[in-house]
Amino acid sequence: MEANENRQITGIIVGCGNRGQNYAEYARYLPKSFRLIAIADPRSVVRKKLQKIYSLEDKYVYDDWRQL
Repeated sequence: MEANENRQITGIIVGCGNRGQNYAEYARYLPKSFRLIAIADPRSVVRKKLQKIYSLEDKYVYDDWRQL
């Protein structure tokens, strides 16, 4: 199977701690390959930070993963 270099993967981050933020970095450094579409984290400060960095609309930012 050949890799499709033009294919963009979309993803969500559940838990925006250190590991979640590291995974989210792919969206910044490889925007043609990966697009972050939603986040979930109970900490409002962290949610707001990532929402701003990744230009996420309010409707894609959750305080609980069960809302996804």
